[in-house]
Amino acid sequence: MTQNDNRHWLERGVPDDANVQDLLTPSRQEMYSTLQLYHAHVRYVITIILTLITAMFAILSLPEKSGSAIIVEPETMKTVVAWFFLFGIAPVAIIGIFIIWRYYLVYLSSLVFATRLHLRSPFRFTHPWFVRTINQAEKWSKIKDDIGFIKKRAKSWSDTFMLYTYVILFFVGLSLLCGLKILGILPF
Repeated sequence: MTQNDNRHWLERGVPDDANVQDLLTPSRQEMYSTLQLYHAHVRYVITIILTLITAMFAILSLPEKSGSAIIVEPETMKTVVAWFFLFGIAPVAIIGIFIIWRYYLVYLSSLVFATRLHLRSPFRFTHPWFVRTINQAEKWSKIKDDIGFIKKRAKSWSDTFMLYTYVILFFVGLSLLCGLKILGILPF
């Protein structure tokens, strides 16, 4: 590869002397592995958030009395749970979104490399993921490098990262409404 390479940025990055056929299967396996890792972390984040919300509802449903002794004053318990709903779920969600963002970038990096290999192979347009990636790279013509493409694709409305972000933010909004309702701030 030369310094003054005029090829599209997606076509650069695979050494000219590389045996592309030998790299196709490992690159696809790496891509699938990083996609599985990404989805596993999405599941973990959503599970943690739902577990916290469920635990708060379970605490609210505890009986006020155990035998004849009062465990916790009901108003104190409601206030603690409401404040947790208001200020406990959001930080967990923000950290979770940051974590899955990082794993999604790793997946997209492996997708770009696998796409590059397929561009250099006889199987150039056989997989819809690669065709979509190539089409996006051509459509987003102002992008000149991997990092720009990966960040734009990750923020794309049609990709899963944004969908999962909205699902997580929905749970944050739900927890905020629950906290406000428990405190009696919301009339409904």
